[in-house]
Amino acid sequence: MREFLRAKGLPRRAIVTAALPYANGRLHVGHLRSTYIPADAFKRYLKARGYDVLYICGTDEHGTPIAVQADKEGVSPKDIADRYHPIIHQQLKTVGCDLDVFSRTTLPHHYTLTQQVFLKLLEKGFIYEKEYEELFCTKCQRALPDRYVNGTCPHCGYPYARGDACDNCGSFLKPTDLIDPRCALCGSTPEVRRTKHWFFRLSSIENEIRAWIAKNDRLPENVRNFAEGWLKSGLRDWCITRNMQWGVPVPIRGAEGKVLYVWFDAPIGYVSATIDWAQQQSDPDAWRNYWTGDVEIYHFIGKDNIYPHVFFWLGIVIAYGEWTLPRSIVAGEFVTLHGRRMQKSIGWIIEIEDVLKNFPVDSLRYFLLSIALHRDLDFTWTELAHRHNEDLVSNLGNFVHRTLVLIKRYFNGTIPEDYEPETLERIKQVAKEVEEAMNRFEFHRALHTILNLSTYGNQLLSQREPWRLIKEGLKEEAACVIGSCARLVRALAILLYPFLPNTAKQIWSQLGLGNLPEQNLWALLEEDFPPQHTIGKPIPLFPKIPEDLIQRLEAELAKKRPE
Repeated sequence: MREFLRAKGLPRRAIVTAALPYANGRLHVGHLRSTYIPADAFKRYLKARGYDVLYICGTDEHGTPIAVQADKEGVSPKDIADRYHPIIHQQLKTVGCDLDVFSRTTLPHHYTLTQQVFLKLLEKGFIYEKEYEELFCTKCQRALPDRYVNGTCPHCGYPYARGDACDNCGSFLKPTDLIDPRCALCGSTPEVRRTKHWFFRLSSIENEIRAWIAKNDRLPENVRNFAEGWLKSGLRDWCITRNMQWGVPVPIRGAEGKVLYVWFDAPIGYVSATIDWAQQQSDPDAWRNYWTGDVEIYHFIGKDNIYPHVFFWLGIVIAYGEWTLPRSIVAGEFVTLHGRRMQKSIGWIIEIEDVLKNFPVDSLRYFLLSIALHRDLDFTWTELAHRHNEDLVSNLGNFVHRTLVLIKRYFNGTIPEDYEPETLERIKQVAKEVEEAMNRFEFHRALHTILNLSTYGNQLLSQREPWRLIKEGLKEEAACVIGSCARLVRALAILLYPFLPNTAKQIWSQLGLGNLPEQNLWALLEEDFPPQHTIGKPIPLFPKIPEDLIQRLEAELAKKRPE
């Protein structure tokens, strides 16, 4: 077991990033499932395996989503960003995200770095200038980039597409692609005008991007399939400037009044956020350890961000030439609500805070991670409660509590030193299967494999009945059964830590082991309890969710269901 857990040859430095959320609204359950909880579980897993790993995120504070909202509210875009940055940060902390930094793309060093990247790409010939058609609202007297325009998608006919993308079919668009375009502010029909913009030669590095996709054995199939589908028609050069005031200014003469497109500056925010972290550590150059050389970089995103990450961001990294290419890009699919796509504009969403009023944080984390990330997850209160009551209460919680109560009752709280050899072999096999699942970002399979230990433990107790053995004078045999269960409980705490960190810490504490040592935690699978070790007070891990609560929550949701 020691040789397996040592993980010889694995890189010991990694960085996990989560897509920077727009600072124009609160996160909801769909955001957590596609991006932030999987990223957190993977960061915690790498940490438990002994990696020097950072989890990086922050708010994306530029672009038209924030600018449009600011115009509608009559405030500045910075006011919007200042409002939502702390709200989003607190939401992520509340659901247990172990972030090393939560930065902002409006910090001065982000502007400096983004402009530096632009100038280097310009110098290397990857950026050029040309005229470009854009929409202009004569009523508002302004250019209409991206989400300043609404209209009908030319690909699927969805009537509520925006000037940068269609939420229905996932196509990336430009405003002039839309059928029957309308100004998002006044609703009038804009006219087409020609203007000067700067373009990134994405087509010139298509072969390098194709090679990265083809050779990457850690790229999830949904990301690979999406990327290969787009590559069939080839990559087009990419307009990376916009006629607007809010954003990172284009740092060259003749580009006054223009800013860099948000999808040029936002991914650079991963690097600038790491610089922010390094500055907070009073070691300004430490960020280089996580973006250059022998480091594994993992980007976690929603599936609607596959195109800009696989093509735009990868293109920038390749052209810039100073940063390590990502090891993988992991995209979570969407969360539907009773079979319908969530729509924030009509209130058809599940707010994070509404879930946490009624369920423990780890119940939400478990539910969101228990369905394959490459499949859509349909949220219902009924299914959330079912998974909580069946998997966490009846299986995991029941086994842990039964075991600890038996130790208290029959062995004065001292863990028996005897156990069945098969127990450690089973733990070793589960750890191996969890590692295989995590290498493929199959969080659901890892979780189900871990809970097989508690299923086995419950069966062991039911079949061997150690309380009966004690009554029959077979206390040594009973001690072997309960000693085996105690070691299963200890292994559950270690293996569950990335997914259900609060639960893992509670189990560890109830075992009388103090604070859970998160760094290199898996190494403790090689160890045993100290001799004559006594446990703490057994406390049930999860409350049962009553049926009347679920009925009430479903009834309240039904009132919001769109026609």
